[in-house]
Amino acid sequence: MFQLVLQFRPWGGSLDALVGLEDDLIAALAGFAKVDGHDLGSGEANIFVHTTDARGTFERCLPAIARAGLLVGLASGYRPLGGGPWPYSRIWPEGDPLQFVVT
Repeated sequence: MFQLVLQFRPWGGSLDALVGLEDDLIAALAGFAKVDGHDLGSGEANIFVHTTDARGTFERCLPAIARAGLLVGLASGYRPLGGGPWPYSRIWPEGDPLQFVVT
């Protein structure tokens, strides 16, 4: 099981916009993965998803993110759930050499 993080930076939207996107993702991922919540602060917004297929789940999230107009500023990474402080593996943007972090 993995934790997938969808990160939006800089975040200039409202909490309502973040919760609306979260609701859209819950519907898009029903039966495939579980949206586990969000956080907002430090100039970024994060949505956390528990999944057995991080890359497949990310692909399923893209249409909802695009509809919300949030592809610009999107970053994403994943790591195993539980057991230790593993670093995230970056999914998006593809080829970005920087380590994915959640602040």
